[in-house]
Amino acid sequence: MFILKPRDFTLDTQTKKQIREKIELFRDYVRKDGGNIILKKIDDQNNIHLELDGACLNCPVDKEGIRRGIEEAVKKVNGKINKVYLKQGTNP
Repeated sequence: MFILKPRDFTLDTQTKKQIREKIELFRDYVRKDGGNIILKKIDDQNNIHLELDGACLNCPVDKEGIRRGIEEAVKKVNGKINKVYLKQGTNP
């Protein structure tokens, strides 16, 4: 039996760059209203961890819709992406 370990799916530098570019498109959208999306990390299981910041902290926009949109966009870049996690930042 052949078992794939998480490191078997590590993303190359070019793919990570393309993922950042996709996230940047969403970041540009929320920045128009004073918000921000911060890429915190891409973990060993190819999960992407993002954080909302700025005006996004108090915004009534559906955060799950944003998360799903980002996830769909980055999975088109690379199907090895497992999940996008989007957490709310904290007010200073």
